[in-house]
Amino acid sequence: MSSNSNVSGFVECECRVPQTAQIWTSWMPDNPGRRFLACKNYKKGGCGFFSWYDPQMCARSKAIIPGLLRGRNQLESEVVKVKKENRKMKKENRKVKMLIVITWIL
Repeated sequence: MSSNSNVSGFVECECRVPQTAQIWTSWMPDNPGRRFLACKNYKKGGCGFFSWYDPQMCARSKAIIPGLLRGRNQLESEVVKVKKENRKMKKENRKVKMLIVITWIL
């Protein structure tokens, strides 16, 4: 898995179209967060051009970063769940308030 930083490299890939090489970020376990140059059409197969932009990470970084990313993803998932529950509770709260108003009127 990788992401594109939308920053054009100063290198042309083998497609020979100016500014087709872009900087991407690897999120694979062996190279988490490590950037590389690849064809702009990398995700579609592209021309196969590839070159590391960043030096290799130390073993400790390779061990720690994936765990941090998993933790972050779990937290983001929990935030989505809490927001959904919050919307549900607000809706229920409005219903209860309406029932209270109705009982006071009657």
